[in-house]
Amino acid sequence: MANQEAVDRTMRHIQDHMDAFDMCEWGGKWADNSCGTSACFAGHAAMAAGWTPLGNMAYAKDGTVRDASTIARHELRLTAGEAIAIFYATGITSYEELAAHIKEVLK
Repeated sequence: MANQEAVDRTMRHIQDHMDAFDMCEWGGKWADNSCGTSACFAGHAAMAAGWTPLGNMAYAKDGTVRDASTIARHELRLTAGEAIAIFYATGITSYEELAAHIKEVLK
């Protein structure tokens, strides 16, 4: 079962950084991010859990470097199927669409 607290924390992180949320084009510009790119749901899950973006989907924390999807799947306690359905969703262009999609996947 997914970690709903971590899912909610990620959604709050996205709301607080809407200018840096992009499910359609990974790597778009984000001036407030040290690597200069936007982030999808997995990237925001990593940042909400305290990981620092390095670029190229890599994040660091306490001397460890991991990719966004590995971090997010662990932090959110998602199954492989849930992770694929959420991280690789297409056609999501708004926070509301993402929220509805996640709710559907995790029901």
